[in-house]
This record gives sequence, C-alpha cells and structure tokens, in this order.
Amino acid sequence: MKTIIFSCLLVAALTA
Repeated sequence: MKTIIFSCLLVAALTA
C-alpha cells in the first residue's frame, strides 16, 4: 500500500 507513503509525503511537503 503506497497510500500511506504518499500521504506521509504530502504532509511533509505541506509542513515543509
């Protein structure tokens, strides 16, 4: 499931 990794990446990019 790459959904979790994608979500983590999205959150990281938003909080960056």
